[in-house]
Amino acid sequence: MLSLPEEMILIALNHEKGALYTTANWTLGAGLAGAMLTELALRNRLAISDNVLRALDSSATGDPALDDVLNQIESREKPIKVSFWIQKLSMQGKKHGRLYLERLVESKILKEEERLVLFFSSKRYFLRNKKLKRELFNRIRWVVLRRHEPDARLLCLLRLIQTCDWVRFIVEKDKVKEAKQRIKEWIEKNAAVEGAEQAQAAAAILSSLTSVKVT
Repeated sequence: MLSLPEEMILIALNHEKGALYTTANWTLGAGLAGAMLTELALRNRLAISDNVLRALDSSATGDPALDDVLNQIESREKPIKVSFWIQKLSMQGKKHGRLYLERLVESKILKEEERLVLFFSSKRYFLRNKKLKRELFNRIRWVVLRRHEPDARLLCLLRLIQTCDWVRFIVEKDKVKEAKQRIKEWIEKNAAVEGAEQAQAAAAILSSLTSVKVT
Protein backbone atom coordinates (compact mmCIF):
# COMPACT_ATOMS: atom_id res chain seq x y z
CA MET A 1 0.00 0.00 0.00
CA LEU A 2 1.27 3.45 -0.89
CA SER A 3 1.77 6.03 1.84
CA LEU A 4 -0.10 9.35 1.76
CA PRO A 5 2.98 11.31 0.57
CA GLU A 6 3.58 8.78 -2.21
CA GLU A 7 -0.03 9.13 -3.33
CA MET A 8 0.31 12.92 -3.28
CA ILE A 9 3.36 12.74 -5.54
CA LEU A 10 1.51 10.51 -8.01
CA ILE A 11 -1.42 12.94 -8.07
CA ALA A 12 0.86 15.95 -8.60
CA LEU A 13 2.84 14.24 -11.37
CA ASN A 14 1.98 14.96 -14.99
CA HIS A 15 3.09 11.52 -16.15
CA GLU A 16 2.89 12.49 -19.82
CA LYS A 17 5.53 15.20 -19.38
CA GLY A 18 7.41 13.44 -16.61
CA ALA A 19 7.29 16.43 -14.27
CA LEU A 20 5.02 17.83 -11.59
CA TYR A 21 2.20 20.08 -12.70
CA THR A 22 3.32 23.71 -12.46
CA THR A 23 0.44 24.61 -10.17
CA ALA A 24 1.14 21.57 -7.99
CA ASN A 25 4.63 22.92 -7.31
CA TRP A 26 3.06 25.95 -5.64
CA THR A 27 1.53 23.88 -2.85
CA LEU A 28 3.76 20.80 -2.90
CA GLY A 29 5.67 21.78 0.25
CA ALA A 30 2.57 22.20 2.38
CA GLY A 31 0.90 19.18 0.83
CA LEU A 32 3.81 16.89 1.59
CA ALA A 33 4.22 18.36 5.08
CA GLY A 34 0.60 17.57 5.88
CA ALA A 35 0.81 14.15 4.22
CA MET A 36 3.95 13.08 6.09
CA LEU A 37 2.69 14.23 9.49
CA THR A 38 -0.68 12.59 8.86
CA GLU A 39 0.96 9.34 7.75
CA LEU A 40 3.05 9.29 10.93
CA ALA A 41 -0.03 9.95 13.04
CA LEU A 42 -1.93 7.10 11.37
CA ARG A 43 1.03 4.82 12.11
CA ASN A 44 0.85 5.84 15.77
CA ARG A 45 4.26 7.52 15.61
CA LEU A 46 2.98 10.96 16.66
CA ALA A 47 0.57 12.26 19.27
CA ILE A 48 -1.12 15.64 19.61
CA SER A 49 -2.36 17.34 22.75
CA ASP A 50 -3.55 20.96 22.85
CA ASN A 51 -2.34 21.34 19.28
CA VAL A 52 1.21 20.43 20.36
CA LEU A 53 2.93 17.59 18.55
CA ARG A 54 5.31 15.05 20.05
CA ALA A 55 6.97 11.87 18.81
CA LEU A 56 5.79 8.57 20.29
CA ASP A 57 8.18 6.30 18.43
CA SER A 58 11.20 7.54 16.46
CA SER A 59 12.49 4.15 15.34
CA ALA A 60 13.12 3.71 11.62
CA THR A 61 10.06 3.50 9.40
CA GLY A 62 11.82 2.31 6.25
CA ASP A 63 10.86 5.59 4.57
CA PRO A 64 13.79 8.10 4.45
CA ALA A 65 11.52 11.16 4.35
CA LEU A 66 9.37 10.01 7.29
CA ASP A 67 12.51 9.11 9.24
CA ASP A 68 13.87 12.60 8.58
CA VAL A 69 10.68 14.20 9.89
CA LEU A 70 10.64 12.01 12.99
CA ASN A 71 14.28 12.84 13.73
CA GLN A 72 13.58 16.56 13.43
CA ILE A 73 10.66 16.32 15.83
CA GLU A 74 12.53 14.08 18.27
CA SER A 75 15.57 16.39 18.33
CA ARG A 76 13.59 19.28 19.80
CA GLU A 77 13.96 19.71 23.55
CA LYS A 78 10.29 20.61 23.96
CA PRO A 79 7.21 19.67 21.92
CA ILE A 80 6.10 22.37 19.47
CA LYS A 81 2.77 23.28 17.89
CA VAL A 82 1.62 21.46 14.77
CA SER A 83 1.45 24.72 12.78
CA PHE A 84 5.18 25.25 13.36
CA TRP A 85 6.01 21.84 11.90
CA ILE A 86 3.76 22.35 8.89
CA GLN A 87 5.47 25.65 8.09
CA LYS A 88 8.96 24.27 8.73
CA LEU A 89 8.43 21.10 6.68
CA SER A 90 6.73 23.08 3.90
CA MET A 91 10.07 24.76 3.28
CA GLN A 92 11.66 21.33 2.78
CA GLY A 93 9.23 20.29 0.05
CA LYS A 94 11.84 19.99 -2.71
CA LYS A 95 14.05 17.72 -0.58
CA HIS A 96 11.21 15.44 0.48
CA GLY A 97 9.65 15.48 -2.98
CA ARG A 98 12.92 14.27 -4.45
CA LEU A 99 13.13 11.49 -1.86
CA TYR A 100 9.64 10.29 -2.77
CA LEU A 101 10.32 10.38 -6.50
CA GLU A 102 13.43 8.26 -5.90
CA ARG A 103 11.42 5.91 -3.68
CA LEU A 104 8.76 5.46 -6.36
CA VAL A 105 11.48 4.72 -8.89
CA GLU A 106 13.01 2.11 -6.56
CA SER A 107 9.54 0.57 -6.15
CA LYS A 108 9.28 0.34 -9.96
CA ILE A 109 6.20 2.54 -9.96
CA LEU A 110 8.02 5.29 -11.85
CA LYS A 111 10.96 5.22 -14.23
CA GLU A 112 13.56 7.98 -14.35
CA GLU A 113 14.87 9.37 -17.63
CA GLU A 114 17.34 12.11 -18.51
CA ARG A 115 15.89 14.62 -20.96
CA LEU A 116 17.46 17.67 -22.59
CA VAL A 117 15.44 20.79 -21.74
CA LEU A 118 16.69 24.11 -23.16
CA PHE A 119 20.19 22.63 -23.55
CA PHE A 120 20.24 21.42 -19.94
CA SER A 121 19.94 17.83 -18.77
CA SER A 122 16.84 17.32 -16.60
CA LYS A 123 15.39 14.32 -14.82
CA ARG A 124 11.92 13.24 -15.87
CA TYR A 125 9.67 10.67 -14.19
CA PHE A 126 7.24 8.54 -16.16
CA LEU A 127 4.78 5.90 -15.02
CA ARG A 128 5.99 2.35 -15.13
CA ASN A 129 3.01 0.98 -13.21
CA LYS A 130 0.09 2.75 -14.88
CA LYS A 131 -2.43 0.46 -13.22
CA LEU A 132 -1.51 1.73 -9.75
CA LYS A 133 -2.21 5.38 -10.54
CA ARG A 134 -5.39 4.45 -12.41
CA GLU A 135 -6.64 2.53 -9.37
CA LEU A 136 -5.78 5.43 -7.07
CA PHE A 137 -7.72 7.88 -9.21
CA ASN A 138 -10.66 5.49 -9.51
CA ARG A 139 -10.88 5.13 -5.71
CA ILE A 140 -11.02 8.91 -5.39
CA ARG A 141 -13.55 9.34 -8.20
CA TRP A 142 -15.85 6.68 -6.73
CA VAL A 143 -16.05 8.79 -3.56
CA VAL A 144 -16.26 12.30 -5.03
CA LEU A 145 -18.50 11.51 -8.01
CA ARG A 146 -20.44 8.37 -7.04
CA ARG A 147 -20.91 8.90 -3.30
CA HIS A 148 -19.03 5.82 -2.11
CA GLU A 149 -18.07 6.32 1.53
CA PRO A 150 -14.32 6.81 2.11
CA ASP A 151 -12.36 5.01 4.81
CA ALA A 152 -10.30 7.04 7.29
CA ARG A 153 -7.10 6.96 5.21
CA LEU A 154 -8.82 7.98 1.98
CA LEU A 155 -10.64 10.78 3.78
CA CYS A 156 -7.25 12.11 4.92
CA LEU A 157 -6.05 12.05 1.31
CA LEU A 158 -9.18 13.89 0.17
CA ARG A 159 -8.58 16.62 2.76
CA LEU A 160 -5.00 17.02 1.55
CA ILE A 161 -6.13 17.22 -2.08
CA GLN A 162 -8.82 19.76 -1.23
CA THR A 163 -6.44 21.96 0.75
CA CYS A 164 -3.84 21.95 -2.03
CA ASP A 165 -6.51 22.53 -4.70
CA TRP A 166 -5.45 19.43 -6.65
CA VAL A 167 -8.93 18.12 -7.43
CA ARG A 168 -8.47 19.43 -10.98
CA PHE A 169 -5.72 16.85 -11.57
CA ILE A 170 -8.10 13.97 -10.89
CA VAL A 171 -11.51 14.76 -12.40
CA GLU A 172 -12.66 16.38 -15.61
CA LYS A 173 -12.89 20.17 -15.64
CA ASP A 174 -16.70 20.19 -15.65
CA LYS A 175 -16.72 17.88 -12.57
CA VAL A 176 -14.30 19.84 -10.36
CA LYS A 177 -16.97 21.92 -8.62
CA GLU A 178 -19.09 18.85 -7.86
CA ALA A 179 -16.09 16.92 -6.57
CA LYS A 180 -14.98 19.75 -4.28
CA GLN A 181 -18.48 20.01 -2.83
CA ARG A 182 -18.61 16.25 -2.23
CA ILE A 183 -15.26 16.33 -0.41
CA LYS A 184 -16.51 19.20 1.74
CA GLU A 185 -19.60 17.18 2.61
CA TRP A 186 -17.55 14.11 3.59
CA ILE A 187 -15.26 16.23 5.77
CA GLU A 188 -18.20 17.85 7.56
CA LYS A 189 -19.96 14.51 7.98
CA ASN A 190 -16.92 12.91 9.59
CA ALA A 191 -15.87 15.89 11.71
CA ALA A 192 -18.18 14.90 14.57
CA VAL A 193 -17.39 11.20 14.43
CA GLU A 194 -15.08 9.97 17.14
CA GLY A 195 -12.43 7.58 15.89
CA ALA A 196 -9.27 5.93 17.04
CA GLU A 197 -6.59 8.03 18.68
CA GLN A 198 -4.46 7.87 15.53
CA ALA A 199 -7.33 9.14 13.39
CA GLN A 200 -7.98 11.98 15.83
CA ALA A 201 -4.32 13.00 15.68
CA ALA A 202 -4.43 12.90 11.88
CA ALA A 203 -7.56 15.05 11.86
CA ALA A 204 -5.87 17.60 14.15
CA ILE A 205 -2.90 17.82 11.78
CA LEU A 206 -5.14 18.31 8.74
CA SER A 207 -7.15 20.99 10.54
CA SER A 208 -3.90 22.82 11.30
CA LEU A 209 -2.88 22.50 7.64
CA THR A 210 -6.04 24.24 6.47
CA SER A 211 -5.44 27.09 8.94
CA VAL A 212 -1.90 27.66 7.63
CA LYS A 213 -1.71 29.75 4.48
CA VAL A 214 -0.94 27.32 1.63
CA THR A 215 0.99 29.04 -1.15
